[in-house]
Amino acid sequence: MKIFFSYLLFFLFPFTHYAQIVNIESLRNENNKQFNGYIKIAYDFKKVNEIDWEMENEIFLNWNYKSWTIYLINEINLDRGAGIDFSNDGFQHLRINNKINSKITIESFFQNQYDPIRKIDNRILFGGGLRRNIFNHYFGISSFFEQEKLNYSTRENNLRLSSYLNLNYNLNKLMIIYSTLYFQPIINSFNDYRFSNETEITFKISKKFFFSNKIEISYDSFPAIGIPNTIINYKNGFSYKF
Repeated sequence: MKIFFSYLLFFLFPFTHYAQIVNIESLRNENNKQFNGYIKIAYDFKKVNEIDWEMENEIFLNWNYKSWTIYLINEINLDRGAGIDFSNDGFQHLRINNKINSKITIESFFQNQYDPIRKIDNRILFGGGLRRNIFNHYFGISSFFEQEKLNYSTRENNLRLSSYLNLNYNLNKLMIIYSTLYFQPIINSFNDYRFSNETEITFKISKKFFFSNKIEISYDSFPAIGIPNTIINYKNGFSYKF
């Protein structure tokens, strides 16, 4: 009955992510170990009249020293069918945190991203802000400088705000639900914004192995030409945490 209720929550929960906003909250692994992380690999293969295959790889490393934490993340996603790339994206993210007290943390970050399927040749950003712990859920606000190159235009420079809310629920000893919402407007043009939500349900197989189902829906008020405002993405796979 609990399993049925968990799946029901997963499919009815108000969702929304990816493509335009990289969800770092889903990749955090906060604990007291000096060094930890995980490696995740998911692979799907299907052949009917044509071959369709998909591969996802995530590498997350986390180093803690006193009040300092450093995150290093690399992710690559490929989806190819009948000789056509439906997905071919990736990013690298470096984040440095300095915990002021048990509630407030100062964050700085750098990110490189590409997604040619959605006409993003390259997007580089760096910035910083504050993160607040609210009853083991998290709210963050920051600003960042963004340099973006679409495949039909020259590079554009923007200064954006970024706010997020990260929620997590332990349904029982084996299941956890994560949900993260992002809102990122251009500072001098709030009608140009990105909004997203990512929700994931994770099943514990053993102490270090996990299986997850994830839904991501993202909205961009001004996407690249020919790209829809709203994009939906479903994922599932296994992960190993250490």
